[in-house]
Amino acid sequence: MLEKTIKFSLNNVLFTLILGVLILIGGYISYTRIPIDAFPDVSPNLVQVFTETEGLAPEEIEKYITYPVEVSMTGLPKLKNPVSI
Repeated sequence: MLEKTIKFSLNNVLFTLILGVLILIGGYISYTRIPIDAFPDVSPNLVQVFTETEGLAPEEIEKYITYPVEVSMTGLPKLKNPVSI
């Protein structure tokens, strides 16, 4: 099989060169369009929860809504660092 390929390539030099140039052009086009960042984003995923309630003061919202939501989220699976702000 390899011997036939070599003989074909030697007998059809122009075809072999054109095929090689087409492969090079296709590789270059693929290389220029590949979406790779030089520095990947290694920051963890963050979720912000905003709570709003009419008729309550900010301290009451924190006490009755935000704090219970934060406490209930501390037991979630695969949670690494629960942070309260």
